[in-house]
Amino acid sequence: MPKQLVITLATRKGGVGKTTLSLALASVLAEKRRTLFFDLDQDGDGTFGLGADVNQPGAGAFLCGEDPVFQKITDRLDLLAGNQELDDPRIMRP
Repeated sequence: MPKQLVITLATRKGGVGKTTLSLALASVLAEKRRTLFFDLDQDGDGTFGLGADVNQPGAGAFLCGEDPVFQKITDRLDLLAGNQELDDPRIMRP
């Protein structure tokens, strides 16, 4: 079984480059290995940045135990979209 790697970029501060860095990192990783971009932004900026459909059930559906749509961006890069479904009250927030 191949080694798995999980990378998380998070901070409450806006405008510090989280989305830009995440998109760049996912693109570089996807050159060599299968990569899942899990967008947890209600605005879906990462999803939008990948040119994907922000209206597909994605991260919010997954976190609510529903069936998400894994969008294929490239042969090695898949996406769980971030969108307004992340505002669902069933998703715990700090």
